[in-house]
Amino acid sequence: MYSLSRRVSKSPIPKDDDGKKTTPHQKAVENLMNVENSLRSCLKRHSDGKYGYITKEWGFITPGGLGDRLGGKFEPWEDKLRKTKDFFWPMEAYESMEHMPYGKVDKSMVQKFGLKKEAEQLYGNTPLYEFLMEPPRRSVELVKEDLQDYKRAAKIFILLGTLTHLCGNSSPDPKTCPLPEWMEDPLRMVAERLDVEPTLTGHFLVQENWIYKDLLLDDSSETDDEDLISTLKKKSCRSLVSHSSRTLSSEDREKATDELDRLLIKTLVNECIIGFQRSRQSIYPDSFVGSQAVDVAMDNNFCETREEGVRMIRDVNTRHKLFRHVRDPDFLLMDKHEFYQFYKKWTNPDLKPPSKASFDFDPRKAYGESSPRSSGDEEISWNPSRSAQYLPSRLMPASPPVLKSKGGDDPLMRSAAAQMASEGTLSEDIILGALGGDNDDGNGIEKSVSLQPPSVAKSIVVQPSDFPDYASLQRDMAVIDKLKLINFRKGRSHSTKSFAASQAVNLLLDRDCARSRSEATRLLRGLNERYSIFEKVTMTHEEFKDDNALCQFTNAFEQIKSAEDPLYLSSHQSKIPQSTIQQERSDKFFQSGALPDDNNGDDVPGAQEFRFDNIVMLYPAFQNNHERVNQLIPTCMGYAFRSLPYLIVELLGAMRSFLEFETLTDSSATVDGSFESKRIVDIIYQLAYSCSRCKEQFQLMSTDPTKRSFNSKHVSIRQTQPLSNGVLVRRKKGSDPLPSKGTTGTQFPYFHLLDWLLGRFQFNKDKAEGLVAKIASVDNTFPKPQREYIESLMTLEYGSTIRGFMDLIGRPKEIMVAYNHLIECYAGEGGVLQAHCRKLYSYVHNDVQASTSGTNHVATTGKGERPNPISSAEDNHIFANTMFRHMRMAADERWELRIPPLMARVRKRVYSTSESGGFTTVALDFGTTALRYEYGDVVKVLLPNDDTTTLCWVKSLSVEDSGSDEEHVKLQEISSLHKRKENGWGWEQLWEALGWSDFEKDGGLGVPLSMICRYIEQGQIRTSSGKTRWVKSTLDLCGKGKERILAIPPTISRQDIASLDPVSPRIYSVSGVEAERVFLLVSKPVDGSVHHGYERMADPHVDEVHCSFSPATFFLVPPEGANLVCVASGTGISPFVGLAEAIGTRQGTFTIAHQCKSSDLFLSNSQAWLDFTVQNPGAVVMGFISGDRSRRNCPMRYIIRNGAFEETFVLGAHSTGAYYFQCDLFEARLKEVYDSGALNLAYCCGGTKSAIQPLQQLFRQHEMSYEFTVECYGISAPISSLRQPCEIGGTIVNLDNVSSVHPGGDQILYQIQDIEIERGQSSGCPVSTPDHSASFWQLHPHAYNLHRCLRAPLDADFEAFSTFLQRQAVNTSTLFKMAEKYTEVAMKSPEDSKVLRIATELQSTAVRRHYQEGDMAGAEQAVEHLRGLLSRIPSLDEDVRRWNRVVDDYQNGSLLDS
Repeated sequence: MYSLSRRVSKSPIPKDDDGKKTTPHQKAVENLMNVENSLRSCLKRHSDGKYGYITKEWGFITPGGLGDRLGGKFEPWEDKLRKTKDFFWPMEAYESMEHMPYGKVDKSMVQKFGLKKEAEQLYGNTPLYEFLMEPPRRSVELVKEDLQDYKRAAKIFILLGTLTHLCGNSSPDPKTCPLPEWMEDPLRMVAERLDVEPTLTGHFLVQENWIYKDLLLDDSSETDDEDLISTLKKKSCRSLVSHSSRTLSSEDREKATDELDRLLIKTLVNECIIGFQRSRQSIYPDSFVGSQAVDVAMDNNFCETREEGVRMIRDVNTRHKLFRHVRDPDFLLMDKHEFYQFYKKWTNPDLKPPSKASFDFDPRKAYGESSPRSSGDEEISWNPSRSAQYLPSRLMPASPPVLKSKGGDDPLMRSAAAQMASEGTLSEDIILGALGGDNDDGNGIEKSVSLQPPSVAKSIVVQPSDFPDYASLQRDMAVIDKLKLINFRKGRSHSTKSFAASQAVNLLLDRDCARSRSEATRLLRGLNERYSIFEKVTMTHEEFKDDNALCQFTNAFEQIKSAEDPLYLSSHQSKIPQSTIQQERSDKFFQSGALPDDNNGDDVPGAQEFRFDNIVMLYPAFQNNHERVNQLIPTCMGYAFRSLPYLIVELLGAMRSFLEFETLTDSSATVDGSFESKRIVDIIYQLAYSCSRCKEQFQLMSTDPTKRSFNSKHVSIRQTQPLSNGVLVRRKKGSDPLPSKGTTGTQFPYFHLLDWLLGRFQFNKDKAEGLVAKIASVDNTFPKPQREYIESLMTLEYGSTIRGFMDLIGRPKEIMVAYNHLIECYAGEGGVLQAHCRKLYSYVHNDVQASTSGTNHVATTGKGERPNPISSAEDNHIFANTMFRHMRMAADERWELRIPPLMARVRKRVYSTSESGGFTTVALDFGTTALRYEYGDVVKVLLPNDDTTTLCWVKSLSVEDSGSDEEHVKLQEISSLHKRKENGWGWEQLWEALGWSDFEKDGGLGVPLSMICRYIEQGQIRTSSGKTRWVKSTLDLCGKGKERILAIPPTISRQDIASLDPVSPRIYSVSGVEAERVFLLVSKPVDGSVHHGYERMADPHVDEVHCSFSPATFFLVPPEGANLVCVASGTGISPFVGLAEAIGTRQGTFTIAHQCKSSDLFLSNSQAWLDFTVQNPGAVVMGFISGDRSRRNCPMRYIIRNGAFEETFVLGAHSTGAYYFQCDLFEARLKEVYDSGALNLAYCCGGTKSAIQPLQQLFRQHEMSYEFTVECYGISAPISSLRQPCEIGGTIVNLDNVSSVHPGGDQILYQIQDIEIERGQSSGCPVSTPDHSASFWQLHPHAYNLHRCLRAPLDADFEAFSTFLQRQAVNTSTLFKMAEKYTEVAMKSPEDSKVLRIATELQSTAVRRHYQEGDMAGAEQAVEHLRGLLSRIPSLDEDVRRWNRVVDDYQNGSLLDS
C-alpha cells in the first residue's frame, strides 16, 4: 500500500573524483528527492483537513463538498444574502439586452418592471449598500467552537466573504468605504482560523461554494425516518423514484432507494409467471420471459416507458443480483423473448433487499428466514478431491465431477416429468433422471437440461456452467499459484518487492492462463476484487489496468499462497477487510460510514454524478443561472484537475528512479523501451487527459442564449465581474482598512502546478513577469494546502522539470511524444489555455467594457451624457485586443516549451474505397510511436505529395541540372517565399512539426530540396507576361490535357516565385478505434477538382504520414436522462461513433440519424450501432440513403433498434422518405422522445444545408426547444442578398452562415464588422466587405483547416459557382449583387487571390445576363469591371481567352449569337 508517511530512501549521491562537484544527473536526482519529500510531507499534513484538503479523489476540493447550508444561529446572515437579489433587475431585463444595440435595455422592460438605474448593476448600487450596512435584526456571535471544523469554518467564510464583496463593491466609492463591523469582525476571525487573507478568494468562491442538487434541503423537507418511509409507501412507485432522486439527502435517499428496490423485487417475484420454458431441444425450469418482467414493471406504475423499465430492472439486478440469464450470466435483461431465472435467495417475496453499502449479504441470515421453496430442494454435494473436467486445460487437467443427490423424490418434480413425458417421446424415468433434483449450480440457479434422444439421455453430461462454485475456486487458486512465479523489480523503484501490472498480464499469457491480454486483465481484476491479493505502490487507486503501474502483493496473497485447499479462498473471501484508502475515506471524509459505489469511486455515496448539471451554488450572491454558470463551470474544471497533486508526486518519483537507474548502470544504450520511461509516459498522458477534461468543462460556458449553460455578457459585466474586485478590510480591529486582492481564478492553482512542473519559469528566467502572472501570483489569498504545495514545487530546478529532464536524458522518442501531447493539451491551439483566451476575448467584447473592473460603462461625459456608442465599441475592441494579447502571451510562454518534431511518423493503410459512396476508409497505425488516442481528439495529418509531383518541383526548382550534390534549403530562405500567412500555418510551423531544425544545427546545410518539394501544396509562379498563376504542380505551366503528356517541367528561378505554400495539416474526426490504430472516413469532394487531402489519403502508395492528436471535443457525453438527437451527413458521422461508445449504458433517450448517399457509408459503422442499441434499450439509429443515378446506390432507409436491423426498406427513385427531414418516421420519433420539461440536446455534424438547417426547421415547425451543438465542415453558398458580407481567407461569406463553424467567435466578427463599416464611413472610405481573415484565425483553432471549409465546393470551382447562382437565384439581382461584391474585393486583392478568378467569372456571366435583359447600361458597367479584372490575370490562362471573347462579342454586338 502506498503510504503518505513513507519517505524516499536517501541513497548517497555519487561525486566526482575531486569530491566536490556532481554531475547534472546527480544534481537533478538530489533536487527531485528533496522536492518529492517536501510534497509528500505536505500531502500528509493536509490529509486531516485542518486547513483544507488535498486528496486523490477530489484534489484541493473538500471531498464530497462542504455539506448543506449552516442554518441555526447563522440564519440572520443567510437571510441577508437571500434578500440581496431583490435589489437587482429581473433576468428578463438583462436578457432583453441580447437583442438591443450596445447593451441597452428594452424600453418596454423599463415600463413593465419600473426599472431603476441604480439597480442595473452591483457597482454603485446604493440601496443594496445601505441594506448591507445595517446589521441583521438578530445578532450572530461567532465563537471559536464554531470554527473548529474546517467544513463549518469554510462555509462561514464563504457566507461572510460574499456579503463583504457585495457590500464593498456596491458602495459609492469602494476605495474609501469600509465594511460594517457586524460582517468585518467575524470575517477577520474566520480568516485567521483558515490562515488566509480576509477576502473571498477564487478557491472558496468557486471550488468550495457548491453542493449537489439532491443534497440541498429546504426546511420543509426535514422529517424523521418513520414519517419518511410511511410517506413513501403511500405514494405511487413512479413518484417514489422522482422523490428519491431529487429532494432527499444521501442517507434518506438510500433508504428510499432500498424501499423502492424491495417493492420492485417483490412485485417481479410475485407477478412474473415462472415455469418451464422450452427453446428448441432445451428446457429451462423455473424461468420467466424478459419482456414479461418489463410488462410487470409498467403495469405496476414503476416506469412510463419500456426503455425506462429495462434500465430500472437492470439497475436493481446489478445492485442485488436478482436473476440471471439461463445460458449466459453476463447477458443483460432484454425486452425480448429471452429466458431468465431468479436466484434462490430472492424467491421469498417478503425479503428486504440489502443496502448499497453492504458488501456480503445473505437475506436468510439477516432476517432469520428461509426460502419456502428451498425446503423441498435437494442439496447437491461434490467430492472436493476431484477436479473439474470442464475447466480450461491450460489451468488444470482433471476428471469430471461426481454429482449425487442426498434427498428423496420431489412430488412436483415427478409431476412435471410425467407431464413432459406425455407430450414427447422420452420416458418419465429419463426425464426425471435429467431433472433429478441435481439442477442447482451452487449459486441458487437452476441449470438447463438438454433433452437428448433416449440413447443419449441416459448419460447426461453436465455443462461447464452447471459446475458448482468449487470449480471457480480451483481456477482462482491455479491462477494465484502462477503469480508466485512473477519476478520482482529490485533496486529500480521505491519498493523492493514490486512488479509492473503488465508483468502479471504477460505471465498469465506465457503460462497459457488466458487467450488475450484483455482476458488476462479481467481475470486479474476479478481476483483482486475478490481477494485483495495485490495493490499499487503509488497513491493511485484506480482499477487494475494493463499498464506499467507498480504493484505489490498484500498479506492476503501470502496467506492464500501457503494454503493448498481451494476452499480456503471461500473462507478467506469473507474475511477481507476494507483497504486502507477506503477506511481513510470512510472515517475522515464520509462520516455516514457508507462507501462510494464501486463503479465510480469519486462520487459521494448516494449523490449524483459530479458534473455541472447536478450541482448548485451553496451561497450564491445574485441567485440566477448566469452566476451559477460563471462559478460552477470553473468548479468542474478544478474537479477535472483533481488528480494533479498526486500525479506530480508520482511523476517526480518516476523521473528520479529513471535517473538513478541510468546513473547506476552507466548504460549508454537506448532507454526508450525501459520500464521507467513507459511509466513516465503513462503519467504524462494522465496529466494531458486532465487538461482535456478541463477544456471539455470550459466549453460548456456559452454566450448562446439558447443553451442551458448560457452566461450573459451583460449579467457578467454588471454583476459577477464587479463582485471580483477587492474591498477595504481591517487586518486588525481598530486599524486602518487596507485594500484586499480581488478573487482569483479557480484554475490558477492547477496552472501553477503545471507551470513549475513543465519548467515555464525555469526555462524563461530572463522574461519579465507578465500581467496574467501578476494577477495569479501565489500569496496568502491561496488556502494553506495549495500555498504550501506550490511553494514546495517552486524549488524544482530546471534539470528536475520535465523540460530539463528531457534535455538531460537525450529526449527519448516515447517520452517526447507524450510530453508534446501534454503541451498541446495545455497550451496548444486545441488546448485549455488557448480556449480560455478565446473565451475571454468573447466575453470582453461586450460593447461597453474598457477596463478589467467592469464598471466603466456607467461613466458619463461632462454634460452628464453617456459617451458616443460607436466610440465605446471601438474602445472596447481595443481593450479586448489588449487583454487577448496578454492572455496569448501567457499561453505562448508555455507553448515555447515544446520540443520538435511535434508530429510522429505513422503507417497509413487504405482499407476500402467506395467510389459510388464517395468515401475512403483509412487506418493509421501508431503502435510504435507512443501516440495515444482519447475520445474527443481530432487527428492532424500532414500529407506529402506523390512521387510525380515531387519530382516535378525538384526538376523546376533545382538551380543546376547536373550530377552534383543535392541542393539544400534553410528555413529563412523558403519562409521569404511564403506570402499568405493569414491562416496561421507556414513553413515555420511545418519545420517544427517535422523536426527539420536538426538539419541546420552545428552549421548544417539545411533541408534537402527533395524533402521540401514533398511538402509544397501549391505555388504562385510569375509567367513570361509578368503575371502570376497558382499551380499545384509545375506541369500545370505546360498546359492541359494532351499537352502535359510529354511535357518537361520548366525551370523556375527564385525571382519567378511569388509564393510557395506548404502543405497544411488536414483535420479528421476518428470513426473507429482499435488497439494502437484509428480509422478515418475521408469524404470525396463533389466538385470534381483535385483536392490534395483526399487524393493523398486515398492513394495506397502513400503509406507513411505524419500525424498528432489534438483535443477538440465538441460533442460532450450528455447528462443522465437527457434526450439527445444526433444528425450527421456523409462522413460527419465519425464523431458520433466515438460518442456512442463513450455514452455506453448511460441513461437517456438517444436518436441518431445518418444522411448519406451510399449504403456503404452507413453500413461501415453498423456494428457500432448494433452494440450501442443493445447497451441502450430504446436507442434508435436511422440511416437515410439518398442514392445517386447508379444502380448500386438506390434510395433506402435503415432502422436499428435493440441490437438488430428493425427495418431495411428500399424506396422509390424520388421518395421523400430517403431524407430524414421529410421522413414521417423520423418526425414521429422526435415527437415521441421530446419532453418540454427535460433537457433536449441536438448534436449536428456536417454541412449546413444537410445536417443543420433542416433539423432546425423541423424543430421550429413542431415548436420544440433544443439546445444545439454544431460542428460544420461546409458553408452553404448564399443564394439571396448578403446581409452581412465579409471576406475570410479569400472567400466572400455571409456572417450569418459563419456561426455554424465559428461558435462564439462569430459574435466578435459581427462587432468588428460594424466597427469597420462605421469607421470607413467616418473616414470617407466606405467599406462594405471587411476582411476578417486574421480575426478568424485568432479566434478559432485549426483555422488553416476551416479556411478550406469556408470554401464550399460550389465556391471552390468558380465556373460551377456562377452556374449555381444562375440556377438557384430567387431573382435576377442576386447574380449582379454577388458579382459586385466579389469585384470590389478582387480589385483590392493581390493577383494571386482566388477571389480574382471568381469575380471575373461572375462579371462575365453578368455581362450576358444584362445584355439578354436589354439592360445596356448594366452591361456596359459589367464590361468595364471585366476589363479591369482581366488586366490582372495571366494572359496564357485558357479561361482568359473565353472571358476576352465575351468583351469582343459585346463590342461587336454578337453576344446573343455566341
